[in-house]
Amino acid sequence: MKQIRIVKTGINGEGIGYEHHKPVFVKGALIDETVQYEADHEDARYTIGHCVRVLEKSPHRIEPACSVASKCGGCALLTMDYQEQCIQKKALLTEALWKYAGIKDTAVRDMHGSEKIIGYRNQARMPLAMVQGKLMAGFYQTGSNHFVPVDHCVIQDPILEEVRSQVLVILNKYHQKAYDPSSRTGLRYLILRTLQEKTQISIITGQNKLPAEMVKEILAVPHVSSLYQSVNTARTGVDFFGTSPVLLGGDKNLKAEMNGLQLQLSPRSFFQLNTEQAEKMYAMAVSKVDPCKTLVEAYCGVGAMSLLASTKAEKVIGIESIEEAIINAGANAAANHIDNCEFICGDAAETLHQILQETSVDTLLADPPRAGMDDAMIRTILSSSIRKIVYVSCNPATLAKNLKELKKEYQILTIIPFDMFPNTPHVESITVLMRNGVSTGRRNHRKRGRHHALSEN
Repeated sequence: MKQIRIVKTGINGEGIGYEHHKPVFVKGALIDETVQYEADHEDARYTIGHCVRVLEKSPHRIEPACSVASKCGGCALLTMDYQEQCIQKKALLTEALWKYAGIKDTAVRDMHGSEKIIGYRNQARMPLAMVQGKLMAGFYQTGSNHFVPVDHCVIQDPILEEVRSQVLVILNKYHQKAYDPSSRTGLRYLILRTLQEKTQISIITGQNKLPAEMVKEILAVPHVSSLYQSVNTARTGVDFFGTSPVLLGGDKNLKAEMNGLQLQLSPRSFFQLNTEQAEKMYAMAVSKVDPCKTLVEAYCGVGAMSLLASTKAEKVIGIESIEEAIINAGANAAANHIDNCEFICGDAAETLHQILQETSVDTLLADPPRAGMDDAMIRTILSSSIRKIVYVSCNPATLAKNLKELKKEYQILTIIPFDMFPNTPHVESITVLMRNGVSTGRRNHRKRGRHHALSEN
């Protein structure tokens, strides 16, 4: 067992110290602490270990609100007070920007913290496993396939947690078993999304039918609006869903409200996990869009930002690779009586390239997945005449790598961090870029009459 002083916070929320200039990553340790640790992995370049004892405690260390925090590892910053979390997350963002793109910290604005720091997460995607003969939901320990059963998750919506508990009681009443890869039967994942006190449930299974009476009981649970089933027998893969989800009962879509918009969501459609914070971030992103003729949103999901930005452009085109989300986006435009938005299902780079062959695009809104924009997307943007980009990112490292390339043709005006996931090290941000040689002055514009307010801060 060794002793070390922690001087930084790592990208996974661990503490980082140095021994003879070699970094030591210590799970469970906070910045400004002296700890004893045991090494789990060590080579010539770095050491990974876990905290055994805190010898000198950080003034920002608090008691975690979760009983399985140390076992699960999903909320690596749950032992750090929230003000310090925001400071450390901004530091993670600025460090990645400098390391990968040479962008100075003066470009980064203050962190927009979340009002809710527990009970904010509106969706749960939880693996199922048998524990002492009982079907349990939980999480895999960070960086492993070790299953940790979770009776109650403090960061998830209280109604979602209440529904999850009752559904598991019903599943066990009907003697449901966890997925068995040898027989390709059983229950694999439980996915719940709660918005406006209604919960959409998806059960991911093997090749087995769910009992009709059990389905009926689940649909009778308070706050449950629908139940879907998807069959996934793949041995590997990152997607929870397998086959297209089949509605077993209840409403086809889950309804949500955001910035005055009425939205519909199918099970596979992407939607931000922290609703209140997403409203603020989307409003900020759209406030950075100048009045223009044509705006494209890449990775548009169910079209929320496209619809919010419809007041800023004569025409808006949304691109999304998931067909169900595109169907939702079209329905959302119609439900909100917005007629200047078009939504296309396709690869972001290929579809944007096709659009650019036919029309001039003034502004690009982009909210890519954690992997960021791929090389094809970067090449398409650099070869275009797009004057302004508003880039919403959920991964500082991939954002920085993308910005390193985009800097060849664009100047970075501002980077605005948002904390969408309190108690975790994840950081979201909005980066505003303007093509070199284009004036950054704002144009006069008369809004088209939409009633929702958009932040201009």
